[in-house]
Amino acid sequence: MPAQKHAWSWRDEAGPLLAITLLSLVMIARGYGTWCDPIIDFGRELYTPWRLVEGDVLGRDIAWFNGPLSQYWNAALFALTGPSLHALSMLNIAICLAFTLLLFRVLRRLTTRFAATCGTLAFVCFCAYSQYEPVANFNWVCPYSHEITHGVALGLLTLEALLRWRDSGKARCIFFAGVTLGLTFLTKPEVFLAAALASVVAVSLARQSGNGRLPCVALLVAGLASTIGLAWTALALHGGAANATSLVVGGWKHVGNAELSDLLFYKSSLGLDEPGRRLVLLLLASVAWASVVLLAVVFGSLATRRPSLERLFALVGALPLLVFAVLPLPARDYVDSFRIAFTPILPASALAAFVALVRTLRGRTLDRAALITWTFALVLLAKLGINCRIYHYGFALAAPALALLVATSLGPLSLWLTTRGVSVRVARSTILGFWFGLAVIGLRIDADYSSEKNITVGAGPDRFKASEVGAFINMVLDPLVATPPETKILVLPEGVMFNYLLRRRCPTRVINFMPPEFVMFGEASMLDDVERQPPELVIVHTRLTTEYGLPLFGRDYARGLKRWLYDHYRVEPSLSVGPDPLDEARVVDQLVGFRVWKRKL
Repeated sequence: MPAQKHAWSWRDEAGPLLAITLLSLVMIARGYGTWCDPIIDFGRELYTPWRLVEGDVLGRDIAWFNGPLSQYWNAALFALTGPSLHALSMLNIAICLAFTLLLFRVLRRLTTRFAATCGTLAFVCFCAYSQYEPVANFNWVCPYSHEITHGVALGLLTLEALLRWRDSGKARCIFFAGVTLGLTFLTKPEVFLAAALASVVAVSLARQSGNGRLPCVALLVAGLASTIGLAWTALALHGGAANATSLVVGGWKHVGNAELSDLLFYKSSLGLDEPGRRLVLLLLASVAWASVVLLAVVFGSLATRRPSLERLFALVGALPLLVFAVLPLPARDYVDSFRIAFTPILPASALAAFVALVRTLRGRTLDRAALITWTFALVLLAKLGINCRIYHYGFALAAPALALLVATSLGPLSLWLTTRGVSVRVARSTILGFWFGLAVIGLRIDADYSSEKNITVGAGPDRFKASEVGAFINMVLDPLVATPPETKILVLPEGVMFNYLLRRRCPTRVINFMPPEFVMFGEASMLDDVERQPPELVIVHTRLTTEYGLPLFGRDYARGLKRWLYDHYRVEPSLSVGPDPLDEARVVDQLVGFRVWKRKL
């Protein structure tokens, strides 16, 4: 992607920024209140900052496996507003809007106004607020982990500081890049690694050489070290040196854990569960992407030869996927094809990065910014392996690469085709028609999933919409509202959202009891916790974990915890809903069931 120096002017960019903001507001309005899952993941993101405000210490009182930044950031919000899903959603929307504008700013450094606008709109439409599977939480408003969205946003901020330093040479820019890089370190390893490698490339490509580069490296490292050092000091004063060290190290503690990486979930996340099949799908989707470019070349070449028919060829080139996208088929019929359609993000990004590298090595200094940016995007994609996607983890990890690819295809690629005798209008309309068709399909899928959420869960500022499982959750929640505030409740295997909505504490350090937690923290530690501080109530619900290769809690894992439950608790029939979640005979029926257990006298 050829880079160009661009004198930023808010007045010149007012039109694109208005379009980006309007689409963002439309996406926010159409999906508000449907973004979080009532059981999976997001309860942890509400419960933890609430407990920190109440005086608990992260790590010491709540077992944690990521960096500490996001949870204390959210706790600061709750300290100001009180615990509130609405307040957290508003803050996350503000962060997403800031990220969106920053993304446009970075893209605008690299390409034309039109291409940068389309790349940013692609992020808003595909990644920021949409849902492409039954489980929510894979969006920027209610993410499964705030560390991933905060980390990617901070990584992009680091990237912007590096690019500004590259253009201006100002010391404060490289120092600021070090500070934001340090903050990124306090989120997740994969995001820090992406930002760190982009920083290495930026410094390596700096105009300064030899001794002139050393002060820049020193400033970057100083910003990084001072940020991490200040964080460690604050955490040590709050919870002790050992706990501070563990929190600052964060997810790096578990990098290389073979038992963790052997879980089916993480293998499938990388595409290593069925590598042959994944590679075939990747190849087919890549051929489809190449066909779009070929179509643009064919129609564009014909238009060059027959200028009077240029508009007709532009229209015909844009129609194929658009026509398919509006066919009156159920949205669910598109889901698999839609997901597969984005797998070529990885090879396309690698190709674009390679082109930027070659052009940089040939002395094209304006391509250095592109190489730095692609480094950041590609390292993020590495976490997705050959299962590259924009749903699930891809909503954050693939977002920069997707925006870059859209901008590249409508900017540098289209302009390069014109040097080969292809009409730029036809090339752009054909490629734009492809992206717009995918956007229409994605919006239909998102609307289909959102339409299923018609049950209100929670009250006041904690209200949100859920699918039919919300009715069962309410049947369990409503009677428990009357329990004394000091009642301790344990939810198995996952569902600390109950604790948050009831404002009832979980007595254990570990708050989720899924297969990864058993690997990271150990069942012996969990049993020790529940025996030292037994809860008054235990809620057990159906949460099949087939994605980990261990389908049933109490049979395939957590057998000791199940024995402890049977030994010390009894089922309360009046608070039971649906089939027994621990019945080993019903492991594949997917029916929702809840049991509330009370401690035996």
